[in-house]
Amino acid sequence: MQLSFECHSFLDNPKLCVMEISQLVKNGPKKIRRFQSLLIRKSDLSIRKMELKSTRLINSRQERQFDTGHLVFDPNRGLFTDSKNHKLHQMNNLGLEDIPNDYLLAISEFLEPKI
Repeated sequence: MQLSFECHSFLDNPKLCVMEISQLVKNGPKKIRRFQSLLIRKSDLSIRKMELKSTRLINSRQERQFDTGHLVFDPNRGLFTDSKNHKLHQMNNLGLEDIPNDYLLAISEFLEPKI
């Protein structure tokens, strides 16, 4: 499958996953790489953009504050706290080769321009 984006991280649990992706987008005569994080609900493969508010790196642990919640992760695991209900989601930081094809297809459809 030819993708219009690159995946950079994949945090997963039984109910949801968080993925960081990037796309090349035009910026005048140049193309720039635009990064974004996506929250995917596994029950229906619905996708929501996560608007980054702040980021911090401490040793090998990254912390990111989004409009949707707070994410803390290291090379092996992560914890996402939902901002709406304050529910904690333990996550595994998996390899990019572990991303299911149906997630990639859902992201491709999500990123397609809407007419």
